[in-house]
Amino acid sequence: MISYVIEFRQAQMKWIMIAVALVIMTLGAVTFWLPIPIGIPLALAGTMLLVRHSSDARRILARLMRRFPRLRRLMLKRKKPRRPSESHEPE
Repeated sequence: MISYVIEFRQAQMKWIMIAVALVIMTLGAVTFWLPIPIGIPLALAGTMLLVRHSSDARRILARLMRRFPRLRRLMLKRKKPRRPSESHEPE
């Protein structure tokens, strides 16, 4: 009985998070054209949240990354760590 309740709560949270992600993505699309650059971070945050909680969104993103290698490089790009000799701190 308890496991059923836990599974039900997890399913509820999954759908709530998907709904929140879609709202955030919609806000990002609406505020994209404002002079304050808030639309892109909102859209990215919504996309990350959606991909985290939706297997369909994960599959679509994987397909897009295979089709557009440039997108894959852009999303997986990481900064290289600085070497101690390259730091600009005074000694």
